[in-house]
Amino acid sequence: MTTQKKFRTVAAATVGAAAVGLGVLAAAPASAADRETVNMLTFMVQEEKMARDLYQEFADEYGTRQFSNIARSEQKHMDAVRVLLERYGITDPTVGDAIGEFDNPEIQALYDKLYDKGTTSLVKAARVGVTVEKVDIADIDEMLDAMPAADITQVLKNLKAGSYNHLGAFRALVDRVS
Repeated sequence: MTTQKKFRTVAAATVGAAAVGLGVLAAAPASAADRETVNMLTFMVQEEKMARDLYQEFADEYGTRQFSNIARSEQKHMDAVRVLLERYGITDPTVGDAIGEFDNPEIQALYDKLYDKGTTSLVKAARVGVTVEKVDIADIDEMLDAMPAADITQVLKNLKAGSYNHLGAFRALVDRVS
C-alpha cells in the first residue's frame, strides 16, 4: 500500500476512533454535514501535528533550517485548525499528546514508519517531507471538494498554499543533498 493510500486509510479510521474515543461525536451537532465537519477538522489537526512532529524530529536530527522553519509553520497550521475546532465546539484530539505521540494506533504506526525512514539519512528525511506535503495537498483538495463552510474553506486554502511552499523547499533539499 502506498503512503498516500495509507494516509487515506488512516484518515477514515482516525476520524471514527478519535470521534468516538474522545467523545467528539457527542459534542458535535447531529446532522450528517456537521459530522463531516468534525471528521474533517479532527483529521486535519492530526495530520498537521504529524507533519510538525516529524519535521521537528528531523530538525533535531540533522540541524537543517528547512525542517526547523517548516516545523514552526506546521505549528501555525495546527493553531489555525484549532481555532476552527474551538469555533465549532469540537474537542481537539491532539491535546496532551507529546511529540511523536498519537492516540490513534494507525496514525502512530504511520508516524513511526515515516520517522524510521527519515532518520536513516537527510535525503530520506527530505523525501518523507515531500511525501507528507503531497498527501496533505491531496487531502486538502478532497476536503475542499466537500465544499465546507467559508471559514473552513479559507483555512484549507491557506494550508494548501503553505503545503505547496513546503513541498518546494523539500524538493530543493532533496536536489541539494542527493
